[in-house]
Amino acid sequence: MSEGLKPQMATGVEKQTRTPEEEQKSEKIKELFFYEDNGERIPFTPDALVVVSGGIVPVLTKDGIPVRDSYKGYKTASYNDLDNKGLTSGGKARVIAAADAYKTFPKTKLFTNSKDVDPNSERPTYAAVYKHELLSYEVLEADIISEEETKITLTMLLKLVRTAQTEQTNLRTFALITNEYHVERIKTMITMLPRLADTQEAKDEIEEFFASGKILIPIAAETILKIRDRRYAMLFEQVKHSPEYQARLASEAQGVKDLLAGTYNKNLPSKY
Repeated sequence: MSEGLKPQMATGVEKQTRTPEEEQKSEKIKELFFYEDNGERIPFTPDALVVVSGGIVPVLTKDGIPVRDSYKGYKTASYNDLDNKGLTSGGKARVIAAADAYKTFPKTKLFTNSKDVDPNSERPTYAAVYKHELLSYEVLEADIISEEETKITLTMLLKLVRTAQTEQTNLRTFALITNEYHVERIKTMITMLPRLADTQEAKDEIEEFFASGKILIPIAAETILKIRDRRYAMLFEQVKHSPEYQARLASEAQGVKDLLAGTYNKNLPSKY
């Protein structure tokens, strides 16, 4: 992401008074938080913003020293950073968008999640890196809940439901902040979550979660950031035309097909 699009780092935890323009942008962001029920658009206020992990990358000097403002030498991945399959990442957009949404919904909690899929990796958890960056964007530490056990989106969702049912029982509306390319796969996962549960206990928790009126709604980070600064819209258009982004879309579409075919979790390594 270009230098001109980086948000200003906070110098304290006090929230500044908003300008009329910022208030207007905040109202537009609120309009993004809705779900559909029988064709009706239902607005909601999130009790929790879940920053879905989208990768981390090392940031070291040529001498191997962690760059200032990084977390143990790591930061969230930008659109220019590729994952281990050579696909577009964009986790940084999720952090910035979540921080913006937090300013719009100041009473909400934020969840960071996941650790490295490689059990032998010495990298910090994704949850810790994402928390570190949220703190630098005026998010209060007391409002962040970190989960450092899961490794992929599916198990993150299962763990989130369990947390909502057993620990954070007062939270009912969860907005999952992710990239636009990821939204459809998460929506499909949520719809099929009871069938994707690996134990009867997990299936029961999921059914109780939805029966109680709790919701999981994915929100594309890009929709928030386009409101924040129109230059993001131009950036996203450039990113979408890259071969790496097109490969990401193809991978996500295959994931949706696998989910619908019932083969998605058949090929996952155990203990994910």
